[in-house]
Amino acid sequence: MFICLVLNRLLISDDVFENILAWRERYNMCECIIAGDFNVDLDSPDPVAKNLIKRVRDNSLVRCDDLYQKVPTYVNNALGHSSCIDYILVSSPSSVHDFAVLDPDIKFSDHLPLKVALSGSFSDNVKSNISTSKSDVSELYLRWDKADLASFYAYTDSQFSVLCNTLEEILVNFDDTKNKGVKFDAAFYIDTLYDAVVNILCAGANAYASRAKKNFYKFWWSEELDLLKQESIDSNKLWKAAGKPRSGPIFTKRQSSRLLYRKRLRDEQKAEIYSYSNDLHEALLKKDTVNFWKCWRSKRTSNKCTVRSTAVLITL
Repeated sequence: MFICLVLNRLLISDDVFENILAWRERYNMCECIIAGDFNVDLDSPDPVAKNLIKRVRDNSLVRCDDLYQKVPTYVNNALGHSSCIDYILVSSPSSVHDFAVLDPDIKFSDHLPLKVALSGSFSDNVKSNISTSKSDVSELYLRWDKADLASFYAYTDSQFSVLCNTLEEILVNFDDTKNKGVKFDAAFYIDTLYDAVVNILCAGANAYASRAKKNFYKFWWSEELDLLKQESIDSNKLWKAAGKPRSGPIFTKRQSSRLLYRKRLRDEQKAEIYSYSNDLHEALLKKDTVNFWKCWRSKRTSNKCTVRSTAVLITL
């Protein structure tokens, strides 16, 4: 049975690596980055590890953890287990400027996130494809519920005060031209004032109101979740400062805070789904098409794009 399991793991790892290398051969003019959970410690005597290490060397790939400090990437504090099974491989080690295994205070996975800083360049064709890709087109909305309204009101008040003075001058000019029998170009001044009002409102919105995609902010987020999150962060920092004990009141407090915060998150996320479904159901029962489609659009993005991205940021 053990031999069969080892053979199956070898076959699976071979198959995955062959697929990756096929893509690399297809784009052999490009540098290669492979990142993920390998599910095996590459420094162990495991047959799968030995096989992967051979493939890594044969294809001139370099492990980022070999360039920097090696630390566990999988940590299960409850079981007291830790190992290094997550890796980032690169074909150009000179392009790697930094590599680290992060340990955030809030995380719900036993796998720690990896961070790598790389330098590189794109050909003109690649740049063109990225800039015109539909995946880079984002629809953003002004979030007035998150805006600094006091500053927005103060800004627009000061700007509109100046505009009111301009309007008074236009009215005086209108009276003078009327008395003199000269034609007054009202359409020009109306368009000018209209543009000024729009520009003031847009400038104020850009300065004091954030833009975000639909559902970027969690409407179900509450002050209770803020407190639970902060308590989880504080208890985790205290646990780290105490040397990461595996038992005792500090460890118990950390675990209970994390579990409670995670449970409340799940409860609120479920409530969001039920609330959305219930609102749609109620609108259907009442044959209220206006509220039905309003609720539907609140969770669905349209095809119309109001803001297009002008830059591309690639992160790992």
